[in-house]
Amino acid sequence: MAERLHANSTTALFHPPLACGECRHIHVGSGVSCDGAWCVQRFAGVYDRASALLRPYTHPRLASSLQLPSPPGSPLVAVWHIRTGDMISMLDQVAMRQLKELMERSCHTHGLRHMIATFGVQQLNSSFPWLKAMFGLDALRASEGDSSQQAFERLVNAPILISFGSSFAIAAAALAPAGRQVHVFGAPKELRWHSASNPLPKEAARFRDATQWRTYFMRRHTVPLDMQGHVVSEYQSKLEAMLEQLDADGRVQEWLAERSYETWI
Repeated sequence: MAERLHANSTTALFHPPLACGECRHIHVGSGVSCDGAWCVQRFAGVYDRASALLRPYTHPRLASSLQLPSPPGSPLVAVWHIRTGDMISMLDQVAMRQLKELMERSCHTHGLRHMIATFGVQQLNSSFPWLKAMFGLDALRASEGDSSQQAFERLVNAPILISFGSSFAIAAAALAPAGRQVHVFGAPKELRWHSASNPLPKEAARFRDATQWRTYFMRRHTVPLDMQGHVVSEYQSKLEAMLEQLDADGRVQEWLAERSYETWI
């Protein structure tokens, strides 16, 4: 059984799970498959559509963890997922500080605390020594010892998730409960690789036209960052309004969570 997902004349197949323990696979492509880059050139919008179909089929264990609300009156938690390993997220110190301060100003009812989610704390410290001063040592070490499943559940349940290019974090945002997450979406790693090899200003300014970016963009809960890590200007009011609602009421209204300024989708 399969449902066809249409994205700019390209078709992907989604197979619902048949039994507990079986897996489902949506292939959105990579730059090294399909004779080069066939997939990433033709899958704009597929993650947005596929994630909408996946949500009703959440694994029972993950579904049960989604029902746990934050303690009333407690500060919201912003989880910054920073990719390490074979490719480290590209971070701009000024842009990160501005984003952090904007979010803190918007959460004026119960406040905001931060944590860093990464699999390579030492690698992160050596690459970005200023993170310790910006966030504190406790925030940097908060996810040490997490298994892959624990890390994924942490990202799914984060009231605020900031992703910097990893599909691991973007997949978690796709499964977050409706109205209970703000996803700040940094450019996916495929676009970072592309821009690193072609560092032209006009390409950086037009990153939202790139299919690598459009492949992973999802309307729900999402506020995109530009290639330098600044909030895309059209979305700043959405970010502030979502944070204020989440901070005051514990939920974001659907009309606001789904707001998008991407005319192509």
